[in-house]
Amino acid sequence: MVKIKKNKLGFYKVDPVPNKIQLNKYYKEKYFKKSISYKYKMKIEEENYHKCISLAKIFMLTKKLKKIDKKILLDIGAGQGTFLNKIKDYFKNCVGVDFSLNNLIKKNNSKIKFISMDPEDFIQKQDLKKFDVITLNNVLEHVTDPVKFIKILKKKIKKKSYLICTIPNDFSNLQKETNKRVHKKKYWVSPPEHLSYFNRENFINFSSKMGFKTLDAISDFPIELFLLKKDFDYTKNPKLGKKIHLLRCEIMSYLGKNSSYSNIYKFLKIIYELNIGRDNIYLMQKR
Repeated sequence: MVKIKKNKLGFYKVDPVPNKIQLNKYYKEKYFKKSISYKYKMKIEEENYHKCISLAKIFMLTKKLKKIDKKILLDIGAGQGTFLNKIKDYFKNCVGVDFSLNNLIKKNNSKIKFISMDPEDFIQKQDLKKFDVITLNNVLEHVTDPVKFIKILKKKIKKKSYLICTIPNDFSNLQKETNKRVHKKKYWVSPPEHLSYFNRENFINFSSKMGFKTLDAISDFPIELFLLKKDFDYTKNPKLGKKIHLLRCEIMSYLGKNSSYSNIYKFLKIIYELNIGRDNIYLMQKR
């Protein structure tokens, strides 16, 4: 039976943790064949939503790093390549790493090179000092040992590199409240896909202990606010969840078309400060 335990660094972790062989088998046989995130073709409003969030990340970066058109970006765990295709024109070159190139909807082009490799193996075996920016978009919650993963990453990247880490905001104060009201308790717990669970408080502590300083942070759209009303309990109704997901996409698409990215950044910054975002997005650098 899988349990969730709080470790000494404050984040939550699956116990027992599946080994690498078990996970590779799971991802190969099930996840990459059936997972919506790898096989689903996004609607235009979803494309616009991802563009809005992706460019807000880049805006946050440019507040600290200038002349990014001269910089090289590495996206670890590139998935379909959605993020890279939204931001590629802002950088000199981009590299994306993930398990299988067959899962990429958009293939290599003049600005992006995709590499088929286990992301954990990649950071151990490859030279990372040529990269100026490294992104982890919903990756850290999947790895078997996030402490080891981040320690290796810190050792391999150059001191002035920037790390943008996007991670679910789990066991948050908002979830403590929504958990009282929804049909499916601890609906955010989803092993074996998610093995570690971070929130605003414990991630800042974790990253500091790993030798990183947090320079800035924003959050994405606070979709879980809908769960405060039982009529919108998408934990027991996937069709309702799809509608609410598309609603948030429409909202962010509207903002993306009608607001500056400076204002969108401010909006997402307020969501982070209120601690209500579904994902938190951190800009970090080695101390």
